[in-house]
Amino acid sequence: MAAWDVRATPSADHHVKLVDAIEPFSHTTDVGDLRIGGVDGSGDFPVVAYGDSFVYATVAAATLYQADAVHGLRELDTGITPLVEFTWLSGSEQQRIASLLESFERLTGYSVEDVIRGSDYSEMRRGGRGGVASVRAGLIVPPAHDAGNVGVQLRTTAELAAALRLIELAPSGA
Repeated sequence: MAAWDVRATPSADHHVKLVDAIEPFSHTTDVGDLRIGGVDGSGDFPVVAYGDSFVYATVAAATLYQADAVHGLRELDTGITPLVEFTWLSGSEQQRIASLLESFERLTGYSVEDVIRGSDYSEMRRGGRGGVASVRAGLIVPPAHDAGNVGVQLRTTAELAAALRLIELAPSGA
């Protein structure tokens, strides 16, 4: 594999161009009202399995820090409680889709249709063909037993929902 992964050495001309592109800038420890947010998600995928039914537990939390000249970063109290969601998925396609989309709506606070309507995905999809119903019908909903994919979808949704809560806290114009 090492012989196959041969990397070309940059030419002297390319090296000179890279060096010339470097621009220095002044540094400061005064960052003003800098705020940094972060999210973390986890869960148990699945937490319970019985027959063709699976219950998935999803959690996510958001934290906000503000620059502090004395301490570096100081955690701010956002009032955002951690997100906790239990999703029951069965072998029934109808139940599985409904349950997964209901979990999405509880985590984000928005209906799937509103999110689709507010996105540019419909315009980008196949040259702009298809409306909200078409996009919704094309959503990927893995089988209930597909813990890897279900876990990724639930955890990612919860993390993005936590990030959305941080964004919605920001003062207008920030």
